[in-house]
Amino acid sequence: MIKAILFDLDGVLIDSLKTNYIAYNSALKYFGKKELDLKKYQDVFWGPHIDDCIKISFGNLTKKMMKKIADHYHKKRLEFTKFTRIYPNVMAILKKLKKKFKLGLVTSTVAFVTHKILEYFDIKKYFDVIVCGDEAKPKPAPDAIFKACNDLKIKPEEAIYVGDNFQDVDAGKKAKCFTVAVTTTSSIEELKNAGKIINNLNELVKVIE
Repeated sequence: MIKAILFDLDGVLIDSLKTNYIAYNSALKYFGKKELDLKKYQDVFWGPHIDDCIKISFGNLTKKMMKKIADHYHKKRLEFTKFTRIYPNVMAILKKLKKKFKLGLVTSTVAFVTHKILEYFDIKKYFDVIVCGDEAKPKPAPDAIFKACNDLKIKPEEAIYVGDNFQDVDAGKKAKCFTVAVTTTSSIEELKNAGKIINNLNELVKVIE
């Protein structure tokens, strides 16, 4: 029996691709690297934790330098929040689902950025638990999902995890959740291992019902 719905943030509840892309290119440029085109960013850097992205772009760095680059990225991400859009009907869907299920957020975005974004779009109130990228081992590891389920006092098998890329699908499957993938940022081929593929969150309500 499904007792909880766990959501990824970026690409599922909010369209933040442009924001993150601009912020990451700002960090690359500021620290002396060549900027990326959008396709390259989306193919390689969309989804992973920012620390993993920095390692790909910069190679081995000291922890101090890693933090400087990540801090620049986070600062710019918040600065460019104006380019982020909440997907249609998200608030209404969360409100409807909360009447029947516990709701959780499991994201690779760090906590202070996540909470500011949730407050900006006024959706923080719908979540019973929020697990961020600096609070558990990042996806595709299942640790953050395990933490969310533990905090909700449910088994992972009693949760649906909704994501938008193959790392989300891998994490959900490793945790033994039923995985639902939204085709907002990835192709059907990339999401083929999901339990169910949908085009938008309106379809999620139909899947659950």
